[in-house]
Amino acid sequence: MQRSQALTIVLLSAVICVTSCAAAPEQPYSHEAWAESQHPPSDMGPLPAGCKAVRYDGGFIPIKQTVTPSGQHCVVHDFVQRRKIDVITRSKTGSPGCDGILSFYEGSNVDLDLRGHLVSGVPFDDTVGILANDKYTDLRVHDGKVVTPGSSGIGVFLARYQAPPQRQPKYMAPEDLPPMRSKNYDVKTKAFLYSDPWDYQPPTHYTAENLTIQSGGRGIIMSGADNVIRNNIIEVDGKVAVYMYGPRPVIEGNTFIVKLDANDKATLPAMLKLRDADGAIIRNNRFIVKSGPFGTRQAEAAINLLASKNVLIENNIVQDTRQLVRKDEASTTLERGNQLK
Repeated sequence: MQRSQALTIVLLSAVICVTSCAAAPEQPYSHEAWAESQHPPSDMGPLPAGCKAVRYDGGFIPIKQTVTPSGQHCVVHDFVQRRKIDVITRSKTGSPGCDGILSFYEGSNVDLDLRGHLVSGVPFDDTVGILANDKYTDLRVHDGKVVTPGSSGIGVFLARYQAPPQRQPKYMAPEDLPPMRSKNYDVKTKAFLYSDPWDYQPPTHYTAENLTIQSGGRGIIMSGADNVIRNNIIEVDGKVAVYMYGPRPVIEGNTFIVKLDANDKATLPAMLKLRDADGAIIRNNRFIVKSGPFGTRQAEAAINLLASKNVLIENNIVQDTRQLVRKDEASTTLERGNQLK
């Protein structure tokens, strides 16, 4: 083929390509399509009648969402984080921190169905999976998996109080003290001072149910009255899986697993800790210590009670733990049918 003929063919091909592209321009990349490209595909099947879809809206890092208003909400894909590299500092950003990956917002009487999906802070440490930290009540989260690594990670945090100092999960609940609001920062001690107690006596009716939670810090923290933790598997790296504040909680049918990480700073270690929990019911739970490579270790206590009267503890199974329950002088219990192995 002569050189002139080859050049003519190339020019004709270019004209055809340009004409074709002009005749059928590419559709713009929709906001929803972009969001889907950053995430696992959404469920394709129909949702239950009246259930509002919860999906990543896109356009921002970290990958999180608020759940509003009242009513039933259905998660339609996993919420897994992505790293973003700052072009100037080259630092890795994108962690949701204490803001919560999924947060109840502006509404009471909310049912959040994870529909078997994963809510994960990975690859970041010290995040909060499910959050409510305002005046809303009658909140339920259920049927899914929550993963929050790091010593200050929290799987589910439901409480009536505002954001913590420096917006860090490790300041969200000063343990082994009555829950207090932060006051100011002491430069000498490099610690926050606390005052002004939370009002955690009014009924809040929080429920965490049928969840699998893996956390480096606490699996669940709740404050308020008449809260429920039911049929969950809660595994933590430290000594304390769940901390609850407030009267008449029901904790039943759960499996608590602790790994006894030496970095856990709890001064009164126990797998389940309750404060001001008059009338609590703790039944049909299993408390497990997961042994490390150096053999079996023992937990201090399965349950720790602080200022909690008339607590029913029945039909629980406890392994590798020195005692079923440790209680202060203000706490009283009725114990029956428990097994300490």
